[in-house]
Amino acid sequence: MNYYARLLSAVVSGLLLIGTFNVAHGQGTVTQVEFVGSGRYLLDTLLFPHHVVQVVVTDEQQKPLPFVSVMFSSADTSLVDFVFDRAVTDTNGIAVTLVQTQVSTFPVPEALCDGIAITAIAQSISSAEGQVGFSCDSIGEPLFSGPFFGSGSNSFTSVSAQTSEPFTITGELLPGVFSGLPPSGTPFAVYSTDVRVAQADSAVSDSNLVHVTIHPRAQGIAHIIVEGIPPGAISISVPTFTAISEAAPPQALPQPITLGANYPNPLLSAGVVDFGTTITYHLSKPDNVLLQVFDVAGREIKTLVNQDQRAGDHSVFWDGRDQWGHQVASGVYIYQVEAGSLRASKTMLVVR
Repeated sequence: MNYYARLLSAVVSGLLLIGTFNVAHGQGTVTQVEFVGSGRYLLDTLLFPHHVVQVVVTDEQQKPLPFVSVMFSSADTSLVDFVFDRAVTDTNGIAVTLVQTQVSTFPVPEALCDGIAITAIAQSISSAEGQVGFSCDSIGEPLFSGPFFGSGSNSFTSVSAQTSEPFTITGELLPGVFSGLPPSGTPFAVYSTDVRVAQADSAVSDSNLVHVTIHPRAQGIAHIIVEGIPPGAISISVPTFTAISEAAPPQALPQPITLGANYPNPLLSAGVVDFGTTITYHLSKPDNVLLQVFDVAGREIKTLVNQDQRAGDHSVFWDGRDQWGHQVASGVYIYQVEAGSLRASKTMLVVR
């Protein structure tokens, strides 16, 4: 059975279930649906043709709308498609999915190198067209592969929550051809396609393993996406023991620290005068803050913040340079914020 057949087998039950799961709209009227970053998503290898795609949904006052159903579609499903074609926005108005290619042989079709249009729709409001395609001139060996939560090299698995208590699922990392494994403690960003049903903590590597703690919230189906090479996906089925009314979504507990998605992402140097990206975060109380950028091997690139800060919203601009003032190379980078004993991290892509 080839990779795509295993992928289809692993997620088909979850897709069928989520297709029948009625999703309540969030409060407020959608006026804008926008891809996070530039809307240009690059699939760097044929071996691992997946990428995490995010959209933000806002109202007429540009405030994020939580618990809104978002549908994803592509202009040519024979070339690209979405593993999960629907998701629900979280408390920051963000909805996530996984885009994949249907191409498994060389040469790569020219249309895929140029980019295939993708769209997202919420409450009949459609996003501007984004694009997904290959960086056809820079296909290379991955630094490592995984995390794999299914058997063998299958990134996808299905799990049923047995109690309302949090539980942990572990994925395996496989060494790359040249670079081996990422060091222990390397963070992996984690997303949920429906935070009302299940949420997950940020994950870090432990030798060749990645541990993800999942919190069941309410009856239904959610998919937990773990960034990686390729991203991993865990389809979570939550039974009736935690059932709640969908007409009144639960209010999210205030988080001591909340890390936002950087913008723009990816960082594209072509034709850009002020190359860089803005990282936002929120503190619920005053604390000492450490904000750093790392490469995927866990090496520190630059410290952006290391000081006591007041409660509230904060933003920091990173110009794409390391601590010595040198421009960083194209690739995936991790930005991580710490406040006290708490830590949050996300990833961003630099394209030069």
